[in-house]
Amino acid sequence: MTVVEKAKIACDTSRHDARNHFVDVNKMVELGSGSRRSIDDIILTRDARYLIAQNGASRKQEIAFAQTYFAVQTRRAELIEQRLVEAERLSARRKLTATEKELSQVIYGQTGSAEDFGAIRSKGDQALFGRSTQAMKALWKVPISRPLADLAPTIVLKALFVVLAVGGLFAGLLPPVDACKYEVEVHLLSSNRTLARKLDELEQRLTKRLDATALGLLLPVSAVP
Repeated sequence: MTVVEKAKIACDTSRHDARNHFVDVNKMVELGSGSRRSIDDIILTRDARYLIAQNGASRKQEIAFAQTYFAVQTRRAELIEQRLVEAERLSARRKLTATEKELSQVIYGQTGSAEDFGAIRSKGDQALFGRSTQAMKALWKVPISRPLADLAPTIVLKALFVVLAVGGLFAGLLPPVDACKYEVEVHLLSSNRTLARKLDELEQRLTKRLDATALGLLLPVSAVP
């Protein structure tokens, strides 16, 4: 079995049609006599070249070079993806921190105490995880002195932002009818953590309302998409 045949089998096994990556063609080549002849050839996609390199004999210089090249490029792509994920998480964490700070200040200004904000955050954790903040810290092995959000994944940070906004009703800045609408959506989200796209949409809607509120231009319910 040739290397190309092995690569085609690997492609089909991974549920990719080998015909889309190994395209049989004909091309004309010059012969020593000056005449030309048509020969069979194959056009390879990048994935096909990778599979051939993986199935080839590393003692051959061309194969060894290809294997090294793809190994380096794969690692580079992994590092880039990791940095993008870390950047997204940092952005979500900063957004949650800013929202917590703003909401805490508003509540303190109205009640003279920060305890109400702590209660809102605790109820948000209970609604999202189905257990208390302390129980979640024990589960994730988060030190008591550190916020739970410090070690939470990105999607949880976004969900915490949504739940915090709903639970606090933006400290009374949003009409009750909005809270009901958002609460239903948060409940649906908490029952299916895979709805990341829906969570992003809901986060953007809440952010739009919060920005409008900060400007003193609270939009009517009908104005929220």
